[in-house]
Amino acid sequence: MQQLRSTSVLVVHLLLIHFSTGQSKLIGSSQPIMATVGDDIILPCQLEPAVDVAAMTLEWSRSDLIPRFVFVWRVGLDLVSIKHPSYRGRTSLLSDELKHGNMSLKLSKVKPADEGTYRCYIPVLNEASFVELVVECRGCQLIENNNTSISIKEESERAHLDTQTGQMEGCGKEDPTLK
Repeated sequence: MQQLRSTSVLVVHLLLIHFSTGQSKLIGSSQPIMATVGDDIILPCQLEPAVDVAAMTLEWSRSDLIPRFVFVWRVGLDLVSIKHPSYRGRTSLLSDELKHGNMSLKLSKVKPADEGTYRCYIPVLNEASFVELVVECRGCQLIENNNTSISIKEESERAHLDTQTGQMEGCGKEDPTLK
């Protein structure tokens, strides 16, 4: 057991020496990632040159959230307990790709509130990359709330079809099949 710890320490030390030369870099996306509400998307983040990152601590976060963590990978586990509640059950890494330095984040069932800037970070290397997510809301409507804030609701969650007039209550849309 002691020999295994010594070997692990040596491997981490060699990795630190290799990466401390400034040769490694996290690459995200220079362009915003576009998504539509309900999509499953990938936020790209790749360590170059490619190195196995499966045993490293990997973080995805948004600075505008409390708690800020969207996903944390430590010792091969997803640390759900420190993840922002709105991302629980919706984020994952492509675990087969970690050995190639790919720590891209899969975000399922995109919501309007997911829009923002995400930080991909490897603490032991002090390397970070940023990815902007822009969420389009087709079939959504802005609703004013208390004259102080605006919220977005999907019409499918709040609309009611009047079968006599063909009007979607609150949306002003007609159903052409009822004419």
